[in-house]
Amino acid sequence: MRQKNFLVLTATGILLIMLLPSLAFAKVEDRAGVDKDALMKKVSGVQMPFIENQGQIKDKSVRFYANTFAGTVFITDKGEIVYSLVKTEAGTENTEHRQKNSELQNQNSITKAVVLRETLECPEETGIKGVNKSVTTANYFVGSKDNWRTNIPTWQEVSLGEVYEGIELKLRAYGNNVEKLFTVYPGGTSEDIKLNMEGAKGLKVNKSGELEIETALGTVKMTKPVAYQEINGNRVQVAVNYSLLYSQLQTPNSELIYGFQVGKYDHTKPLVIDPLLSSTFIGGSRPETAFALAIDFSGDVFVAGNTRSSNYPTTEGVYDMVHKGFYDVFISKLDSSLSSLLSSTFIGGGSDDNAFALTIDSSGDVFVTGRTESSDYPITEGAYYTTFNGYFDVFVSKLDSSLSSLLSSTFIGGSAYDDARTLAINSSGDVFVAGHTNSSDYPTTEGAFDTTYNGSDVFVSKLDSSLSSLLASTFIGGSGLDFAHALAIGSSGDVFITGVAGTSYPTTEGAYDTIFNGYYDVFVSRLDGNLSSLLSSTFIGGSDYDDASSLAVDSSGDVFVTGHTQSPAYPTTEGAYDTIFNGYYDVFVSRLDGNLSSLLSSTFIGGSNDYDYAFALTIDSSGDVFVAGRTGSSYPTTEGAYDTTFNGLNDVFVSKLDSNLASLVSSTFIGGSSGDSAHALAIDSSGNVFVAGFTESFDYPTTEGAYDTVHNGGADAFVLKLDNDLSAGGNLAVPDISANPASKNFGSVDTGTSSIQIFTISNIGTGGLVIKAVYLTGANPYQFSIRNDTCSGMIIAPSESCTVDAVFSPTKGGVLSAFIGIGSNDPDTPSLYMDLTGTGVAVGIPDISASPASMDFGVVNTGSSVSRTFTISNVGTGYLVIKAAYLTGANPYQFSIENDSCSGMIIAPSESCTFDAVFSPTKEGLLSALIGIGSDDPDTPRLDIELTGTGIAVGEPDISASPASKDFGDVNTGSSMSQTFTISNIGTGYLVIKAVYLTGTNPYQFSIRNDSCSGMIIAPSESCTFDAVFSPTKEGLLSALIGIGSDDPDTPRLDIELTGTGL
Repeated sequence: MRQKNFLVLTATGILLIMLLPSLAFAKVEDRAGVDKDALMKKVSGVQMPFIENQGQIKDKSVRFYANTFAGTVFITDKGEIVYSLVKTEAGTENTEHRQKNSELQNQNSITKAVVLRETLECPEETGIKGVNKSVTTANYFVGSKDNWRTNIPTWQEVSLGEVYEGIELKLRAYGNNVEKLFTVYPGGTSEDIKLNMEGAKGLKVNKSGELEIETALGTVKMTKPVAYQEINGNRVQVAVNYSLLYSQLQTPNSELIYGFQVGKYDHTKPLVIDPLLSSTFIGGSRPETAFALAIDFSGDVFVAGNTRSSNYPTTEGVYDMVHKGFYDVFISKLDSSLSSLLSSTFIGGGSDDNAFALTIDSSGDVFVTGRTESSDYPITEGAYYTTFNGYFDVFVSKLDSSLSSLLSSTFIGGSAYDDARTLAINSSGDVFVAGHTNSSDYPTTEGAFDTTYNGSDVFVSKLDSSLSSLLASTFIGGSGLDFAHALAIGSSGDVFITGVAGTSYPTTEGAYDTIFNGYYDVFVSRLDGNLSSLLSSTFIGGSDYDDASSLAVDSSGDVFVTGHTQSPAYPTTEGAYDTIFNGYYDVFVSRLDGNLSSLLSSTFIGGSNDYDYAFALTIDSSGDVFVAGRTGSSYPTTEGAYDTTFNGLNDVFVSKLDSNLASLVSSTFIGGSSGDSAHALAIDSSGNVFVAGFTESFDYPTTEGAYDTVHNGGADAFVLKLDNDLSAGGNLAVPDISANPASKNFGSVDTGTSSIQIFTISNIGTGGLVIKAVYLTGANPYQFSIRNDTCSGMIIAPSESCTVDAVFSPTKGGVLSAFIGIGSNDPDTPSLYMDLTGTGVAVGIPDISASPASMDFGVVNTGSSVSRTFTISNVGTGYLVIKAAYLTGANPYQFSIENDSCSGMIIAPSESCTFDAVFSPTKEGLLSALIGIGSDDPDTPRLDIELTGTGIAVGEPDISASPASKDFGDVNTGSSMSQTFTISNIGTGYLVIKAVYLTGTNPYQFSIRNDSCSGMIIAPSESCTFDAVFSPTKEGLLSALIGIGSDDPDTPRLDIELTGTGL
């Protein structure tokens, strides 16, 4: 193997492919107040060490292994990765044994196991070694003293070395997954990587890009692969997807093999990090999103949005402190340092209420608008319209600056769907709102530009400052779908709006672009202040989807719009920052003159092969342009910016361009490990930049002294403040974990009895401490247990604490030890270990026995199953610890273990447990396997039970579809038509339908619903059904194929042709 110098990598660039198989069979016990899904999500980030095999595992081929929450992962000397996974399900409490051991195990559980073996196809000779030695060592005291091992080294990573020419593979283990990290060096090619998955029934790539591995016990998922380059310290994302070479077992000797399809990548770029000025969460235990942000003359910060949290923070004396419906509007006011919540209120009725825009008038009063489904949304006497009109109505509400009084509030709407997205106030105090309506009876006023509904139109409405009179109101639209997303008032009082429009949206002579470009275009329109004349109106767009989200008018009267585009041909201008489309969805920023006749400048901003969405735009006093939104790509950042490294699923971005859109002055990421998105942006009189949106990241950055530094659950609203250069900083709030006591020696304890120690876990830092999980590891974890855990899955505020009980319950004699591991977001101590020791004083020796000792299932038809119950007894005098029951041997996949009440249990003398072995042959011939039962029986640490049986084939399946194809004819866009298909088995053998899926030319114009076929086994002469639905979103002849994968030997894939014409 050739030598590599790490210094060379930063100069030439490398390609990294990361895979995280989510070992989804891990068990989470119910705990009051703990969200199990959220807990398992956090558990997945706890790193587990690999333990070196120094003879404690009898299989000499095992070099390293790691104990995860889902099972054990073994690395063999051949470079094989073997996953021994355990699945725990609900069961019944039906034995005296379970009652006696109720304190040691959840009795309502059944454990099943499955083994997956992953091997590299045609690799180089591997050089397996541990990397990054852990401070933790393991001790092993099982069986006779000759078998005891102490101070066994553990490792953070295992390297398999150069597995292909120019390709290195490393492994890391975490709480609920295993990370495979391929490094492709110059000269290597990712096409060489091929992995064979043994023990699975099939492979499939789902819509999220995850690899689904079908097993006898369910689906194991590998997350969507991630590829990036580290070049001169900077991370650059690269497109990558799974490539399935063989995804189904067609014959007994066939294999399941996958690899990767990687996009283009190069070898150059840089990286720098600085801190935030201030950043805070605002939220309750359910989701909330901040959509709007404004700053008053005192510098106080107002945010508005919607929340499902009844415990969203409110303040004494505000208009409404009680959450009333599914989603309520919230309005919150913070001081300029984001350290104090000055006032905060709900507004809402009994149903769904959403605020999307907020502004402040010259008197300091606060106006919000949005949509409501609540007939009892609060309305004030004398308002323009006090009666709910139906479905969703627009609302406009006005509060005083302290948020204590609802000064006025009104509905605006018709009988269908009405939604306001933007709000502005002119110099006279009149209030303009704009949005989208499906109501032909949405109120318009005499003399307005267009009083006739055109079909799914933009509306613009003008009210007086008291919201008592509708001064003017107009439709704008064509025959397609038209949406207004932003509105601004020019210096002369003209009203500018922007959004997304269909084909026949009105444009004006002399405008920049009067011709619709394709699919959906951005529109920018200008009306006079009375909404009576369309002064100018233009399209901007390319041949694909283009959508504007925000708009601003500068001091010269030029109009800036931003949004996102899927069109490579979206218009850009010479000399702009970026004139080349980067991939999938790019941000655009465009500047027009005040008459909308000229495109003065226009640029893309984006990364490669993923989405970038801009939702907010504003202009500072120097004329520089700021945009904010969310990104999942290698979005461009600048040297010296707050954060130049992409953090997670999607990040907030904030970018600053010069007024000519020629230079990216500064640009930064902000985010945590999950989903983050910015929706609002404002600049104060000092030039500081405020951003608001939502975050699902518990580790989203907050600053010391901010109002709330602890993520509250679900999606929290956030507000952050940066300097004008998006760079300068204050002190980030950082958690610091501490344990008392730091270790425990339980002394001598008789087998069959217990001793308890309470541990207190404290946060002595300044930021919220997220406890991901509390778990046992080390040499003898089964001799200890954790009870009364008030820490796992919790967020511990600074100076607060939680507790767990450690219990020592020895089942054998000798010195026994383990570690309590605590995974958290403490950056200095992500895994805290507490040493547990104790000496078991033996009062007997366990002795394992199985009845029956073996089983021949005889002759069984393929497609059928036969089950037999095995009883495992403790015929000794000491407690028997059963570690796991698992399948091995020649044909383990022809058998399965069900109703397992043994694995992980402690069996008292003269007691027993049971499990069922099931023979389900899928092929002919004599088949065999072994059930291995690991225990602490010193004479029989592994008891093997031999299983045999003969499979006999009973006929071949034959798939048939009725109808064999379908032409849906003419269907209007926005409408749907459905057809039921019947899939029959007209053969003599059982038909396995693997999946029903769409492919062909236009698969997204069709959908499959009510699918009773996928994953089913259809007996001869039986059938199943699904519905195919045609829902055209564009015009013209559209087609697709329904593919049906099955085990029909003559038709492994049956195609059904679908056609239809969109009108």
